[in-house]
Amino acid sequence: MSLRKLDRKLIALCAIIFLADIVLGLLVSTFSVYARVSGTTLATIGLINTVAGLINLGAAIPFGTLSDRVGRFRLLSGGLLAFAMAMLVLGLSASAPALWFGKLLFGLGSVAVFQTGHALVGDLTRPDQRHLAFGLLSTCMALGYGLGPFLGGILTDHLGHVFAYLLGVLVALAAGYLAARTFPAATDPASQRARRPSALFEGVRLICGMPDLLLVTFANMMMGLTFSATLGTFLPLYCRELALSQTTI
Repeated sequence: MSLRKLDRKLIALCAIIFLADIVLGLLVSTFSVYARVSGTTLATIGLINTVAGLINLGAAIPFGTLSDRVGRFRLLSGGLLAFAMAMLVLGLSASAPALWFGKLLFGLGSVAVFQTGHALVGDLTRPDQRHLAFGLLSTCMALGYGLGPFLGGILTDHLGHVFAYLLGVLVALAAGYLAARTFPAATDPASQRARRPSALFEGVRLICGMPDLLLVTFANMMMGLTFSATLGTFLPLYCRELALSQTTI
């Protein structure tokens, strides 16, 4: 299977997720330092990230059901809009309410964008294409997540956090524009399916009967916990204490 045989919409989706991961990487690498220099305590920073993580956990299944009902495009677009709004709020104010609101809104947007993005890969590909499609998506995610902290660091060091977060707004809006051009609501793969009552409990029951899937899910949850507690919260602060610049971080 070659890249030429993949749906152009899938290539565009990978570009959208690449842009979204730039915004994610930018925020993760700067938020703790930004909050700390604004006078927020370490305990509060940890609490904000913990609550954001719990919101991600609680929203995952409802958002999956919602994407089946309203369509992938609407949920993806809503998530990208949440990214832009969160970065704008954080860029305009470093007050405690702004930090809370921005981070929690970004958490909800993350579920909508990345979970829906993976679901769209399934909608746009055949089974024999999915190994290549998911590999391409993962590569774009890694590239975006690697580029975001670097761009954000350079802007923060030279112009300040405000300009870095305004860059995040522009990138999120660019991703939203690309999504609107690629996935018009009328052609949304999910919206073309027949509506039926939610099969949420049926799906949960099915998953609970698959031990291998439960094990992978648990491992992914523990990896996310470690990631949020180290890279996403305290590693940037520790590097800052070592007098490293934001670009280096």
